[in-house]
Amino acid sequence: GDFFKNLLVRCNGVVEDFASGVMNAKVYDFTEKDLTDADGVAESVEHGWYEYKGGDNKALHPWEGETTPHYTEPKEGTKTEWKALNEQGKYSWLKTPKWRGKLCEVGPLARYIVLYTKAKQGLLGDLTWAEQMIVDQIDAVTKVLNVPVEAWLPSTVGRTAARALDAQLQAEISKYFFDKLVANIKSGDTRVVNNDKWDPSTWPKEAKGVGLYEAPRGALSHWAVIKDGKIANYQAVVPTTWNACPRDDAEGHGAYEMSMMDTPVKVADKPLEIVKAVRSFDPCMACSTHLFNAKGEKIRVVTTDPYAGVTVDK
Repeated sequence: GDFFKNLLVRCNGVVEDFASGVMNAKVYDFTEKDLTDADGVAESVEHGWYEYKGGDNKALHPWEGETTPHYTEPKEGTKTEWKALNEQGKYSWLKTPKWRGKLCEVGPLARYIVLYTKAKQGLLGDLTWAEQMIVDQIDAVTKVLNVPVEAWLPSTVGRTAARALDAQLQAEISKYFFDKLVANIKSGDTRVVNNDKWDPSTWPKEAKGVGLYEAPRGALSHWAVIKDGKIANYQAVVPTTWNACPRDDAEGHGAYEMSMMDTPVKVADKPLEIVKAVRSFDPCMACSTHLFNAKGEKIRVVTTDPYAGVTVDK
């Protein structure tokens, strides 16, 4: 539907080539058609430890999605003690989601780049107060750093900064909606949910649906297929799947992998730059990163504690 047209922050869309300059970047809309087309959103498993009935070299729309584990041996080591993964084969427990065949990054950085680009290119018309706040935030940091926005924003520093700026924005948005809630209650309107669609007798026997939400970590979508009044298929495409996915042979690498490639490391056996790059994405709590060198040797274990700080083992 057109619910997204009434949002405080219209960050729906895809931006390419932001590094070439905000006015040169390509902007693509993300619409209802992208949700229903077979090649709108799809997942492949060429390099994920799963298998598809029709072959692993194809991508499936979430409504047609399959989640059948197919764990293979690493290139070196055992199934439980890895020394080297098979980069040419399957090497991840994640699928590879794509939009129109393209790999994408999601999260605060993506939201800020999409909104900022659309605003600067005049694609949004009058900005909401929240959208204007994003533009002002980015312009303020750009002024402090004294470098072009396309140089600092799409980086580990920019990704980390976007998370902080987004936290500030969400605090203001929370206050905005809290004040509206209080005003409604004072006027006698105590409704907090619309129950019209929660009566099972009103539900169709056959249906396909998707629920979208922009979680703090990025784009989240749950897809359901109903047959004979029961859930026949259920798939979730979550933020870390988008960002941490294994590569696609035709389209290249996911956001995690791209962020680590060509990243200078000052001390080879203490690659903190790699750790910082990965952690700038705010990996989900169910995920972890293990660093090995070309010889399959564990390099370092870096522990972050919100109270004790960061420690690096000897």
